[in-house]
Amino acid sequence: MKNDSILDGEQMTKLLLKFSKTELERCFRIFDADGSGELDNQEMYQMAKLLNIPRDAMKTMIKEINTCSEGTIKKDEWLSYIDNLARIKKFSVASNL
Repeated sequence: MKNDSILDGEQMTKLLLKFSKTELERCFRIFDADGSGELDNQEMYQMAKLLNIPRDAMKTMIKEINTCSEGTIKKDEWLSYIDNLARIKKFSVASNL
């Protein structure tokens, strides 16, 4: 039986595409509480709560974003992830024309 509380990559993309790139960049700055330029797991889960992203889905997203596997999300990793989402959104909009 499939666990419906875990979002797959496509569902996560659709969820995050509800927010603008600017909103997602702002979220990073807001939740980078210590100003380190990185989000630790606690900061990421606080962001997930604000964005109504299920905890299991955030775990998946952290694995996708955290390319260095050091346990934090760096600002450049986050921005790269957002840029990829923006490209998907443009492709999606163009495909529907």
